[in-house]
Amino acid sequence: MTRTLRIISLLVLTLLVGCATIDKEIVRIPSYALEGPELTSASQFIQADLDQHPGKSGFVLLDSGERAFTSRNAMTQIAEKTIDVQYYIWEDDITGAILINQLIKAAERGVRVRLLIDDVNSGGRDFGMTKLDTLANFEVRLFNPFENRSFQAFEFISDMSRLNHRMHNKSFIMDNTFAIIGGRNIGNKYFGVNADINFRDLDVLAAGPIVKDISHSFDVFWNSEWAIPIKALNKKQPSGQEIYQSLERLHKYIENHKDFPYPIHRAQDEIYQRMNASKSNLIWADAEILYDDPVQKIDTGTGYQGIIPHLRQWVDETQDEILIESAYYIAGPGGAKRVRELRDKGIKIRVLTNSMATNDVAAAYVFYAKYREGLIENGVELYELRPDMNAQRKFWSLLASKSSASLHTKVIVFDRKKTFIGSFNLDPRSVDINTEIGLLIDSAELAEQVVAYMDVGTKSSDSYRLILEKEDQEDEGKLVWISEQDGKEVREYSNPKSGFWRPVTAWFISLLPIEDQM
Repeated sequence: MTRTLRIISLLVLTLLVGCATIDKEIVRIPSYALEGPELTSASQFIQADLDQHPGKSGFVLLDSGERAFTSRNAMTQIAEKTIDVQYYIWEDDITGAILINQLIKAAERGVRVRLLIDDVNSGGRDFGMTKLDTLANFEVRLFNPFENRSFQAFEFISDMSRLNHRMHNKSFIMDNTFAIIGGRNIGNKYFGVNADINFRDLDVLAAGPIVKDISHSFDVFWNSEWAIPIKALNKKQPSGQEIYQSLERLHKYIENHKDFPYPIHRAQDEIYQRMNASKSNLIWADAEILYDDPVQKIDTGTGYQGIIPHLRQWVDETQDEILIESAYYIAGPGGAKRVRELRDKGIKIRVLTNSMATNDVAAAYVFYAKYREGLIENGVELYELRPDMNAQRKFWSLLASKSSASLHTKVIVFDRKKTFIGSFNLDPRSVDINTEIGLLIDSAELAEQVVAYMDVGTKSSDSYRLILEKEDQEDEGKLVWISEQDGKEVREYSNPKSGFWRPVTAWFISLLPIEDQM
């Protein structure tokens, strides 16, 4: 159920009343991150570096689909004690299948696997997840699930105050020693292997003391009243034969995808050799993890603000420049006012977000566009991604060479010194509705790498620069999209490459009072 469909469903049935609530008395056995990870091979591998950088954590950007996939894949293969995985979306395509199979293999060799998935995109897979949960050392929980496992649209309407809140967090943690935080969910299009559309996205791999804080955030969600064991939702227990047949189908499905572009199977020795060769790429810095409290975020009566006060503080401390790359960027009246204040302080703001042609949520684009001219008027350097972006394709596989592009990154750089990266979009849904997670990393060296990545996205070959073209100072101006084709500047005066139906859909959505749900 997509964001737009959920909101339209609400508007169609607003007069329905009633409330279904999850039984919070469901038995959950609490469990926690690995204590004493120092005894694992991964911890011993990194210990000398930790000793050389006391109190610091190490970071490396995962700026390509291949690096993002192979890092997660390697973590599943060298894990010895625990793997904790938390995602908003886990697709059942080949990328999702491979990583699930690797988690199963880890569980088979004694690694405890905890898989926490938001329920909104898990429809129809209860029995499959129950089979996973039946395996030794493998436990599956769904966050804030629907009670009605078949007809969810009606329940969403009748219990929207609860079900509208989703877990948007994304984390992958191994042996409480290494972790990945960023924008990517699990699926082909997040790793550059989809033939039709792929996301420009960014993660960061972390080692050191920050990982224990990330693990704690996972524990908070895993042990919360909103994380429901799959076996409490699906009463049908699979037989041994059904589990065996499912594993056979999974293995055959993977075997039939020999064209998967990234290496899957590597020996642990080879993985550690590769890690050792690239260990010098780690950037050591102070960092902090920020995440929403799941109980307070869902209980809307508490006045809970979550991550946003921290973002406001970092903005207030900025002296020169804020660089933003966000899949969804809805300034709102407050954001537009803040932009004017920052301009008056002489602070440069640059934003890259989705164009109408690349945005996968039409409603999010509509309410971003509502504030677009005002942002430009107040000095924001504004860019929108091109669906035919060029430079980013070097980060994708050959399978994706002819695919369209979309933006999924969520990153902000303050004064080229501090980087905030995670699941947080600059929109009302991240601020007020969904739970989110992000890392603030205090490192000019890492910020420089992130800015280099962001600069690629704003090249005229990859995005449109938006300006207001005016004949005189009293003219309100025409919105212009400027890009480059074959070395020549191209100016367009309507949403480029958006076709017929996207503008029609956008016009219809603009009539609906749903901005605060975006």
